[in-house]
Amino acid sequence: MIAMESYRVYWGWLTTIFAAGVFLLLGAAVYLEPLIGDLTRLGGYSENAFGWRAPQERFDPPLFEKDSYDKYYDVVVFGDSFTFKSPGEQTDDGSYWQNFFVSRTGLSLAAFHLGHTKIEEIISSDIFLRKPPRLFIFEHIERDLVSAPKNIPTDKGRVGGCKLASTPKISPLKVLPQSIHPLPFNRKQVYQPSDNELFGLELTATANMVRKSFFRQILGLNNTDVINLKLTRDDLFSSSASSELLVYRKDTLKKDWSKKQMKEVQCSLIALQNIIQSNGKTSFILLIAPDKLTAYDTYLENKQYAGFGKISQLENPGLNMPKLEQQIKQEIVDGVKDIYMPNDTHWGVCGHKLAADVVINYLVKANQLIFPPTQNQKEGQ
Repeated sequence: MIAMESYRVYWGWLTTIFAAGVFLLLGAAVYLEPLIGDLTRLGGYSENAFGWRAPQERFDPPLFEKDSYDKYYDVVVFGDSFTFKSPGEQTDDGSYWQNFFVSRTGLSLAAFHLGHTKIEEIISSDIFLRKPPRLFIFEHIERDLVSAPKNIPTDKGRVGGCKLASTPKISPLKVLPQSIHPLPFNRKQVYQPSDNELFGLELTATANMVRKSFFRQILGLNNTDVINLKLTRDDLFSSSASSELLVYRKDTLKKDWSKKQMKEVQCSLIALQNIIQSNGKTSFILLIAPDKLTAYDTYLENKQYAGFGKISQLENPGLNMPKLEQQIKQEIVDGVKDIYMPNDTHWGVCGHKLAADVVINYLVKANQLIFPPTQNQKEGQ
């Protein structure tokens, strides 16, 4: 009887401890909120602290075509996750910069992800050869620039080594802005619970977040791909933890890139411009998305993480590259919130709008786009 009673007590305590653990995990899942940002998810940081609180905007449906090229498009974009998302990323398809570009110009646009498609497939396709686009935009994130040459068929574009070919004279496109406007949405409208989550709560993800947080805060160990840095301003994000900056650890690796590596990248991009413009009908634009660390380094409390940016080393008088980095940094100086999402490495809607504006203004100044007179006056061109 004593043995049986001890057995019951043991299982009673075990059941109580298990139930308490489940209730604590459920409570944590509700309080910490579902993980939708790539940096909160990978780093083990809560959406309650780092999730964006100001509304974002999106076009529904999106205004551009994805991974499909069976007809003529005025603009073809080839890029990475700043062009459109991979599964699991939070940016809405209707929020990407191409939507704002199309809305402001009325041009047709098709986008391709470098993880799904090779440039050779696009530029050697029948539709590209028969009816080439008027504009080809190559977008690339800064932290992966040294890997850019592998995505470019540079052997076809070399002109005397690393020299630019003569720029073709292409008549400007007359554009007509659309009367389509994006709609606001909040963070709760982004999250889609998986079928195997209890009550729509991500218990597995919450458990992983608690584990990472325990190692970081209690043991002082951060073995994740995310770094949390203090800012000297607290008005740059709409999140609760607005004086903190989450960034990919990989953003810091570019500090070790050599000038030789950057020269190789520059030459490959020049070669790509030569290839695209060789048909005499298509203009090339290079759009480099600055790393989040580069964008906010002016306001880092710990200056050892500042000054890693490499985009300026790509500049060449003949390379068609809008100065997006400078514009982004100026918007941040001006206090625009959520240029990059606080819980993510990607732009918020303000960043996407800015990218579209920078590309459009660059093309107008280069006499590649012509707006109706009233729009030119509005933009001060």
